[in-house]
Amino acid sequence: ESQVPTVKVVPLQRKVCLDSGFFYVIDHGISEEFMDEVFSQSKRFFDLPIKEKMKLLRNTKYRGYTPVLHEHLDPINQVHGDYKEVYEIGVEAPENDSNVEKPFYGPNVWLSTGVISDSTMGLYGAGAHSDYGLITLLATDDVGL
Repeated sequence: ESQVPTVKVVPLQRKVCLDSGFFYVIDHGISEEFMDEVFSQSKRFFDLPIKEKMKLLRNTKYRGYTPVLHEHLDPINQVHGDYKEVYEIGVEAPENDSNVEKPFYGPNVWLSTGVISDSTMGLYGAGAHSDYGLITLLATDDVGL
């Protein structure tokens, strides 16, 4: 199987990110079974009552739950905050790890047990923004906007 040299891909990825802001990743090697399980667990979490989700509120390391309208990524164009809820995780690292002071590094927050975007009304799922100096990977399901 032929691999595209990284040296050729990185400048192209940079250009695509700067020009359009996103790109698709295909043939990534993640199994369909694993993706199905991730979507199943995500649905399980987001179906919880808000009171339960709020127990896992996002911490200073951007790990945990962010409720609807809590983030306001594009205050110039948005009337309210982003109409999305988020559950953020990253590489698991113990609290006593020597790198724990680095941004976005540390332990994850784990669960122990109708409105759509409308730009004419200033409602956005996520307003125009740049991510926090990293790449965000998004997997989509069959739910349309």
